[in-house]
Amino acid sequence: MLLTARERYRLLDVLPVQESIENLRILHDLKMALSLSEDEMAKYHRRDPDTGKISEFLSAAGLAEEAEIPIGEKAMDICIAALRAASQAKRLTEFHISVYDKFIKKSE
Repeated sequence: MLLTARERYRLLDVLPVQESIENLRILHDLKMALSLSEDEMAKYHRRDPDTGKISEFLSAAGLAEEAEIPIGEKAMDICIAALRAASQAKRLTEFHISVYDKFIKKSE
């Protein structure tokens, strides 16, 4: 599935932290796939020259660029359930809209 860096971060926000052991294994793999790669980190983040710490996310450069993220059937089900649960609990923000639409529309 094509997801922007912002969508990937927002999806990580809503994924469950407690699950069955089978789902935890799937979630672990999904979280690794959603995380930014080393190349993306170098491309989208600015490091403070004095401390070497990341000081700024370059929003214009990375937030709109999409990357293909492999998401299996069970992982898709977990994402959809997490997004729906977050919506029911009114925990979503306007930044979740695009990722919500991609997953929920795909499931319909």
